[in-house]
Amino acid sequence: MMDQNELSKLSILFEIGFLSDKIVKSIYSSKFKSFPLDEEVLKEALKLLKMVKKSKENFPPRVVEEGIIKNLIIHRLALFALSNFDEKTFTTEISTMIKVLESMIIKNNINEKDLNLIINFFSRIGRKTLEESNKYFKTFEYLKECVDARKAIEFEIEKILSQKRVLSRLQSEEFPTDAQEKAINLLLKTSSILYRALISMLEELEFINELPLESREQSSRMIETITERYSYLISFICKIIEFIEASSIRHFPPSTSYILENVIKKFQGDVHLIVSLKGENIFSYINLLATLKVILKNALDKEEMKNLDEDSPQHILLFLLPLLGKENILLNCLIANQIGNYIVEHNKIFPDIIKNEILSNFYKIPQPNNILKFRENELESVLNVEQALESIKFWIIIIASDLLAIHMFGPSYLFAFSKYIFHANTLRLRVPLKTRLKIMLEEIKKSNYIKNEEIRKEIEKLEEYAKYETSGIEKKLLDLIPKLKMKIENLTKGKKYSIQIFEEEVPFLVSSLLNFIPPNEILDFKNKISRPARIISILNAGWILKLTQIDNVYQLLNAKTREEKSQVDIKLNSLIQKSIELSEIHRKMKGD
Repeated sequence: MMDQNELSKLSILFEIGFLSDKIVKSIYSSKFKSFPLDEEVLKEALKLLKMVKKSKENFPPRVVEEGIIKNLIIHRLALFALSNFDEKTFTTEISTMIKVLESMIIKNNINEKDLNLIINFFSRIGRKTLEESNKYFKTFEYLKECVDARKAIEFEIEKILSQKRVLSRLQSEEFPTDAQEKAINLLLKTSSILYRALISMLEELEFINELPLESREQSSRMIETITERYSYLISFICKIIEFIEASSIRHFPPSTSYILENVIKKFQGDVHLIVSLKGENIFSYINLLATLKVILKNALDKEEMKNLDEDSPQHILLFLLPLLGKENILLNCLIANQIGNYIVEHNKIFPDIIKNEILSNFYKIPQPNNILKFRENELESVLNVEQALESIKFWIIIIASDLLAIHMFGPSYLFAFSKYIFHANTLRLRVPLKTRLKIMLEEIKKSNYIKNEEIRKEIEKLEEYAKYETSGIEKKLLDLIPKLKMKIENLTKGKKYSIQIFEEEVPFLVSSLLNFIPPNEILDFKNKISRPARIISILNAGWILKLTQIDNVYQLLNAKTREEKSQVDIKLNSLIQKSIELSEIHRKMKGD
């Protein structure tokens, strides 16, 4: 399953694809059924063409503007849709289509040639968005082989009905929070809307079969495109349902949910959180409601979107943990980066950091090999800038997320990173691990955690490995780190986990762990009272024990073999998990 960064791009492809389908369908309905043209749809088509024109006029972009990556994607799709054109003709054709749409809106007569130009342009964009969407899904061979559009639609209807049955069953499951219930209701609404849309398409087929051959073929291609797009969407929803099912109490301990709530609700109160599992050995998150809204923006009408919004929370976040690490609560400190990822995205830190930078400092546009091949040269240039911006955004978000994770989790995130990620050999981590480690170590030292002798020794070991690894755009991006640090400092002011809290709580909790007592509370022996330990302090205590005292624990429990030591680790993880749950219960009973 893709992460939120990949989903953001996929949702743009859905948004543009459904818009293209809607435009083509509206014109066909007018052409073959004598329906009046939908003025709102024409205005959306006009807006998209004006975005292409603006992107072309301002290319290459000098600075980051809101929605710049989306604009570049639309620019690139338009180049595919108007193939084999020189630069002048491309600009002329876009301008011509803008004038045609403006005339259609004010109900001037439009000739057949101009109408076909609009239909062909948006049909090609629709097909291209499907082609690019296919990279994120397994190829649906049955759709390619199925010559009967009715059977393809009926197959998708069966999938939706199956999904609704599963969602209805999940309504009786027990989950750690009410977030799952809200997500299930949202997906039931979405499934019902998609079901009605597909039933309507079946009815559309009856009309298409009565058209002349050429018109029938054009309309059938349109239906096939829309069906394939719905198929991708239904498959995406199916995957989300799987994640919701895997988040039930039967499959998942509630401690990680408490960690997430403890941190995220310091920044945003109206968030509903779901923690689930996936097979890949990486952490990720999905902004479910926001992603669905973008995907469905052009698939539903205003009334359907309003219905989808009713009783839905503002934010539903789905955090995904590796299946094999679900019981390892210390490993799960790595979810801090994904918490940071969401908070960084929600607060639009990327455009804030990069907005005054000259973008040409971060990428080079290749010189054309053949100046006569406008389309190929322009496509390469637009794609180059699009990928460069995505890399810049990814780099900034990863570093900002690491910094935020350090502020909110203290040394526990650094220790989890250094043990479970730093030595990983994976191409998916596009920011050099040594660079990330060095930046985090600098932040830990700045936060004065080296006052603690045990932490200082661990940091000294890690500093032997850490250094900046720079290549390409990263040399320029490193200059942005001071701005990033200041931004995160302001964002976490009054919310972050500090050395003062660490010193106040962690030594006592480590002592409890060494005595096999759940470290869920801080005891004040003088005043004979107790208070719940902070969840992040419990995690830091677990890491300090693991890094500095674990051999003593093994010796005390006579654990000599790898398997025996592993069993001790499992029991310690279980003790820490239970402590987090007890701390949360204690906090709620006190009314904090």
